[in-house]
Formats: sequence, structure tokens, C-alpha cells
Amino acid sequence: GWPYFYALATGVDCDSPECAKVGRDVLDAMRFCLGRRVGRHAEVALVASEKSIVSTPSLNRRAFARTGRWTQDYEPDGTVKRAEEKIAVYNGEIFGALNQLTFDDATLAAVERIRARGATILWLYAPGWSRANSLADMKALTGIEFERIAEPTAAGVKMEEDGRWMGMPDAQVAQAFAPVAADEVLGAYANGKPGLTVSTVDGSPSYFSGAWQLDIPFIRSLAAKAGAHVWCDSDDPIEANDALFTLHARTAGAKTVRLPRRTTVVDLVGRRVVARDTDMFSFDADLHSTHLFYYGDDAEEFLR
Repeated sequence: GWPYFYALATGVDCDSPECAKVGRDVLDAMRFCLGRRVGRHAEVALVASEKSIVSTPSLNRRAFARTGRWTQDYEPDGTVKRAEEKIAVYNGEIFGALNQLTFDDATLAAVERIRARGATILWLYAPGWSRANSLADMKALTGIEFERIAEPTAAGVKMEEDGRWMGMPDAQVAQAFAPVAADEVLGAYANGKPGLTVSTVDGSPSYFSGAWQLDIPFIRSLAAKAGAHVWCDSDDPIEANDALFTLHARTAGAKTVRLPRRTTVVDLVGRRVVARDTDMFSFDADLHSTHLFYYGDDAEEFLR
């Protein structure tokens, strides 16, 4: 939701004039959107199995490791502290992204229907392996032939495009898997084996990543290749639907937003027209500021 208030405990956490104004702005925006039946038409689906949580990978060592990403927090004096992220290895995308570490007949049928639509599929770490510790099961589920890497392997891949590491290269899993043949290798494990690949399976682009902690540049690139609309090229947290776009500035500076169509844009908090007859607009954002926009041919009605 927007905004997000953390650890409300005293009963007066939101009593400041600033919070009261944010509350009024959000309420006005909500009423405006409800009156227009604003909806959401998602282009990306996250498919997860309840069984995946009992089928997580075996670790060779360390329960916590670096991800290569960074965290950003306020110090007591108001300055911003930036630190390298270190989190539990059992975390994040290992529990989702069609990451079926085990499967049944119904799951297999669902995957076949998704493939028949030509959808882009992303598999992580060891899809299908936990069903019976079988490479044949992995191929039956994904359509990709795998080999098992028996020695402990770092849970990260080095990207071919720029040499950056994605995943958790400080953590090792007792076993890893690599496609035997792929249309393209996008990244490799530390031992040189293919760790991030794309293959065409029955006309469907099928990605595999041995690393399950995915970075924003990869996710954004994958979404674009799959045909999803990419709203913004920055790494800031964003949310959007059929008429609303919101961004929280993790970094300060100019932000450029691409809209799905030419229309009018209104700043719901600043209560002003940002742009007319456009499919792209820019704005300046202070560090840790949050912005909320309405886009649509009826946008200026919000100001009346």
C-alpha cells in the first residue's frame, strides 16, 4: 500500500500535520480512482508452490551471505547510511518465480498450458529435482536437459554482459545444476558452467538461473524481452496500475516514466498537471521522497 507506516504502536504515530496531509491526499486519490473503477491488468505472474518451502536447497556452509545488493537507512542525525546487504540464504526468489522444486501432474499440466501460450518462463536453481532427486524429472517439468554439479557451488552467476555477479556468491550449495545445452548463455557459475541461460521450449522462451537472488537490472531486462511494459529504468521501488503510478526515490535525481499510451498526467500530491498528450514524462525527486501520479484523459478532473 501507499504510504507504508512501520511499527505503529503509540496511537499518535500519524498525528503530525505532515502525516495528516498525506492521509488526506491518499484518501482523495482513492475516492477519485474508486469512482472511475480503476483496475489492474498484470503482465507478469508469480507462480509458487506451497511445497517449495519444504524443498529448499542444501547448504554447504553459512546461513547468511552477501547478495551484492545494498541497503539504505537513516542515521539518528538524519544522514543516510548505505551498507552492503547480507541476508539469510533461504530468502527471496527461491520461494517463487515458477520455482517448482517439486511438482505433481496438475502442476505439469499448468506449465504445459503456459508454454502453449508462448509465455516467457523463468526457472530457478533446481526445478523438479526434489520430486525424486531425478534429472529426468527436471527435464519433464522444464523441457531443459540438466547435468548435476556434484561439488559445492557458489549460489551466484557472473553475467556475460558486464561481469557483475548476481545472486549470493559467498554462499555455497552442496549441489547445483547446469543446462547441458542452451540457445544462449547469459551467465556462468564460478566454475565456468552455464548458470544463467535461455532456451526455446515448444516455442516458449525458458530462462534458467542457478542463482535465486535476482537483481533489478536482470528483472527489468527479462520483463522487456518478455514484452511487458517497463515503466522506468531506475532502480527505485515503483507500483503502477491502469491509471496510477507511484515511485519512492531510493536515489535522488531526475526520473523518467514511460506510460502505456499518450494521455494527461496529474501529480496527485502536488495537485498540478505534469504533462498533456504524452507517453513519457520526467520529474525531479529528492532522496527518499514518494510521488503519486494519475494518468488518463480524465486526469484534470481531479483538480476541480
